[in-house]
Amino acid sequence: MMRYFVVLVFISVIGSCDTENNFEGPGKKYFVKFYGEDGDHEGVDFVALSDGSFILLGNQKVAGAALGQQLYLVKVDAQGMVMWQKAFGSSGDDIARDIELTSNGNIIIAAESQVGPNNRDVYVKLVSTDGLPLDSIRVGLKTINNLEADEEVNSISVIQSGFIVAGSTTAVKTQKLDKPNDIRDALHLRFNNTLDLVDPTTGLWINSTESDNSDDVLIKVFEINSSTFYGFGYTNTLRNSKRDYKYWAFSLGATGEPSNNGTDLLDIIGSSLDDEILSNVIESPIQSGEGFVLNGVSTNGNGESQSFIVKLQKKLFAPGEDNVLNEESPTDLGNLENVDKVESRVAKQTRMTSLSQGGYLLLTNSKVLSNDKLNLSLIKLSNSFLKVGQAPVFFGGEGDDFTGSVTELPDGKIMIIGTMTLGGITGQTKMVFMKLNPQGRLAP
Repeated sequence: MMRYFVVLVFISVIGSCDTENNFEGPGKKYFVKFYGEDGDHEGVDFVALSDGSFILLGNQKVAGAALGQQLYLVKVDAQGMVMWQKAFGSSGDDIARDIELTSNGNIIIAAESQVGPNNRDVYVKLVSTDGLPLDSIRVGLKTINNLEADEEVNSISVIQSGFIVAGSTTAVKTQKLDKPNDIRDALHLRFNNTLDLVDPTTGLWINSTESDNSDDVLIKVFEINSSTFYGFGYTNTLRNSKRDYKYWAFSLGATGEPSNNGTDLLDIIGSSLDDEILSNVIESPIQSGEGFVLNGVSTNGNGESQSFIVKLQKKLFAPGEDNVLNEESPTDLGNLENVDKVESRVAKQTRMTSLSQGGYLLLTNSKVLSNDKLNLSLIKLSNSFLKVGQAPVFFGGEGDDFTGSVTELPDGKIMIIGTMTLGGITGQTKMVFMKLNPQGRLAP
């Protein structure tokens, strides 16, 4: 069994003021674990298992290796010790995006597979919790001109009869000359439990949804019942003579056909002066007020960004109903337009989780500190998305560090996965897994 890679680094923990409390290497005092041997490693997402162990998902890229970037999967025990670690992929670059537990106790991974210039396919992999590969499938679509399309993956949802991958595709439904702004359509590929694609030619499921002459991206699909699904994403469809990006919600019927395109929401969510890019959607539990919580980043014309949270009611699109319950921008994130070693979509990523006692945690990337680097930012919010206590807690090192995912454990502890740069500004990136106490401070 391979041992995990642990490096002692400086981690900055900054409170509500401008002072920095730097302490050398967390060592054995705190649960701050780094994973990955030679090469660059990223932390994307994780699942917690019932025995207290975790399966961590990320990416690895080893310079000079015969294979490109691969999916990096690590199982660790409750103390963060490696139980096994494996890499999966092909000769090209494979990019992990999401991991979920299946109904029968396996794990399902959604990724992108780079098969050529501007040509990514959807890659779905089923693995046991012992790391045994069970099945996989790659799916690439064709444009209206029968060219290879580019697919982007954002998430995978476990539904009663299989899985739905949410993302986008350049296999748009119209000719460019007819609609020059029609860049991408929202992608919702459906698979059954044995990872067979539900082919649109059968009439059982439609692969994509579009707004009108616009760039459309789907972030997450939720199954409401066997004949109703809600999709959440963003679009720059023209509304009130403006073409800024805005949050977008719509419903799908039993065959993936849109039954409501959500255009009524486009006119009342956010600001027409800013671009609002959705990053993550969660279901809010009863203790925090039921509904759907959409979180992402709002950026103004000067490139300055804020977190942007919108809460929608649990049942959407009923005639005459006010679907929007709340909107807030609780944190400034700085200018995320030009961040070293980080692609734009990762720099603008936010993640939220609900808390068992009510309220939420918001994990973001932030570039507001004097070190001019990307840091991890964690803040506790009330049910109405107002800050609880002091300003965000920041975690970071000498280089760019960025978010993966966050969740609360049954005992109230908080787990975060992300990526940190070790060995200086130009050092290697490593998957980082941290445990915090309920107050958001590093814990043993």
